[in-house]
Amino acid sequence: MTDAPCLLSVIIKALDEEAHVAGAIRSALLAVEAAGGGEVVLADSCSRDRTVPVAAAYPVRIVQLLDPRERCCGIGPQLGLQHARGEYVYLMDGDMRLAPGFLEQALAFLAQHPEVAGVGGRVVERNQQNLEYRERTRRMQAQEAHRQPGAVDRLDGGALYRRRAI
Repeated sequence: MTDAPCLLSVIIKALDEEAHVAGAIRSALLAVEAAGGGEVVLADSCSRDRTVPVAAAYPVRIVQLLDPRERCCGIGPQLGLQHARGEYVYLMDGDMRLAPGFLEQALAFLAQHPEVAGVGGRVVERNQQNLEYRERTRRMQAQEAHRQPGAVDRLDGGALYRRRAI
């Protein structure tokens, strides 16, 4: 792999995502290719399962925490950003899938609106088996202001950012 800058980096943050990471990686690789190229970086927080070996079967850069005691909410994006080379950076979780066409539309929007720092999509929660995910879906349906189209004060879930805005 080269260290040369590229247009787009997709960072997949993961911790014990053995069951989901292959799908996340496949969707990211397809999305990057459709958007004109770039890289996929798996930022692993010292998974205890087979997340890293599963990811190693794909053409992705894998970076990992050295010390599992450093795990915290923001460590995955930070670790990925330290190793990503893209002018634009998409952040996603290891159990997410990128919808076909999203990155192309988001990149085009950012190209037309240089004052905008990032673009978020709509996250559709498919796991309704535990309370956390059911509550998240309820909040989304309750029309939280930052989940509505237009200018917002934050982007939850997956989002594409200008690296210089981060």
